[in-house]
Amino acid sequence: MSHPLDGALAHEDRADRDFDELKSLLEKFIKENGQHTLSNYDPRRLKGISSFELSGVRSFDFPAVPFEAAVLVSAIIHHLRAPLDYLVYELALEDSGIIQNGTQFIIEANRADPKNPGRGFDGRAKSKLIGLSPAHIAIIEGLQPYNGATWTATLRDISNPDKHRKLTVIEGSQSVAHTIELGEPGSFKGCHGPTGRGLSGGPDIHMDLNSSVYVGFPEMNNIRVLETLEIIKREVRATLDSFRSEFK
Repeated sequence: MSHPLDGALAHEDRADRDFDELKSLLEKFIKENGQHTLSNYDPRRLKGISSFELSGVRSFDFPAVPFEAAVLVSAIIHHLRAPLDYLVYELALEDSGIIQNGTQFIIEANRADPKNPGRGFDGRAKSKLIGLSPAHIAIIEGLQPYNGATWTATLRDISNPDKHRKLTVIEGSQSVAHTIELGEPGSFKGCHGPTGRGLSGGPDIHMDLNSSVYVGFPEMNNIRVLETLEIIKREVRATLDSFRSEFK
C-alpha cells in the first residue's frame, strides 16, 4: 500500500546508491595514488621491527579528484534535499486538504531578521510553509541551524555548487603511524609501501604506512566528503521516518 512519502524515500534510496558509487570511486582513487616518500630518517636508530610516529613522512602530490566524483556529490545532494521539500509539500496537502504551490523545507540561520521581515525562519515560513499545521511548523523549526541542527546547515551550504564543484585531497597529518622493518639489501623489492637504502651499507628499510588522507570540500574548511554525506543521509532518513505516522 502506497504512502505519501514514498516519493521522498525513492529520492533517499537513490542517494544511497549514488553514495555507494562515490565511496568506491574515492577509495579506489586514494588507493591508486596514495604513495608516500620517506625523508629525514636515520636507519641506525631502527632495530628489528617497531611501530611509532615518525615525522618527515610526506605524501606525493595527488592528481585532481576525478570530476565524476563531483558529479556524484551533486546528485547525492539533490537526492537528499529533494525528500525534505517533498515532505513539506505532502504535509501541506495533508494539513490543509489542498495542494499548496511553492512550498519548501526552509533552512535558516536565524528565526527572524529585524532588517528584513521577509527573511529568517518566521519571514520565509509565511510563504514556504503555507498550509502546514502549527505543530508541524514547530517540528521543522526544531530542525533549523539556530536550534542546533548542524546537519541542515551543512546541507544548505553544500547545496551551493561552488562548494562541491572541485573536491580536494587532504592529508590529515604530517606524522603517520606505520611499521618499519629492516632487511638485507634488496630484500624488500616489490613490497607495498616505500623502501630505503641503509646508510654506509646498513640494512634496507621497508615502511608499511597507514595514512590519514581523505577527500574534502575545499570551500567548507575541507570537511570530509564521505563522512559529511553519510551523516546527512542518516538525518534525512530519520526525519522522514519521524513523520510517517503524521499521515492518515
